[in-house]
Amino acid sequence: MPTLDKVSVDIQVVLGNTWMPVHQVLRLGRGAIIELDSSEDDEVHILANNLPVARGTVITAVYALDSLGNVWKLMDHLGQKWLRVTAERED
Repeated sequence: MPTLDKVSVDIQVVLGNTWMPVHQVLRLGRGAIIELDSSEDDEVHILANNLPVARGTVITAVYALDSLGNVWKLMDHLGQKWLRVTAERED
């Protein structure tokens, strides 16, 4: 379907939310840590064009074990694993 190749979709993976006064936002610097209202075990919300389409979990790294019992880090990327696709809009 060549027509669909030209359609752009904005994808967002929402890890959590927080509220802070504007004066705190203005003081944030590079490397600032912002506390969110969720933990690393919570599901993330996956949005397409600001509409919920799925939920998933965050994957931070992948490890492998070789024949000698050594652990090797294969990836150092942040990604997500989709758990549920949402059939209708969630509010």
